[in-house]
Amino acid sequence: PDGRVFYSDYVWETLVDVIKYAGPKKVNELNIKSMGGNLVSSSLNDNLIYRKAQKQLKDGLYVSTFSSTDTKFKQIVKINKALNLGLIIDKVYEDEKDIKDLNESCKDNVPLSSKEMNKQDKRIGYKIKIFPSQKRGKIIDVKKGSSALNKLIVKTEEGRIIEIDDMPFLYQILKKN
Repeated sequence: PDGRVFYSDYVWETLVDVIKYAGPKKVNELNIKSMGGNLVSSSLNDNLIYRKAQKQLKDGLYVSTFSSTDTKFKQIVKINKALNLGLIIDKVYEDEKDIKDLNESCKDNVPLSSKEMNKQDKRIGYKIKIFPSQKRGKIIDVKKGSSALNKLIVKTEEGRIIEIDDMPFLYQILKKN
């Protein structure tokens, strides 16, 4: 809302920046669980692995950063919603960093991927309905999955970015945007 952008090559840095912005004590009071304790805690974790991933803040508080990218993303979304910060939250994938400035000027604020720019996948930009949830969204990227399946990157009507397997029974193409 004040024009600040929290963006880092490392999601843990973005999480820490959002917590500093929101107020570490307020986030601590939310009691968001992370690795058996509070996301923002006044003590170091007993587990050495988790303790090494805690980042120190002011006032003797620590942020637990030992979690997946998706978990950190969800924690940021939860903090934003619970504290009414009014942040616009989006994932930016590695291959999109070089075209970040172009994405900012996109009229509907949906990130363009290098695949969309090169028109390698014709489905990008199509609106879809996702089963069984019946959610609707727009395909913004297609990436190679860890298995033989590709992953569709979809921005839902609620503004969430989700990945779904590229399997015909998981979605229905509604129309080209």
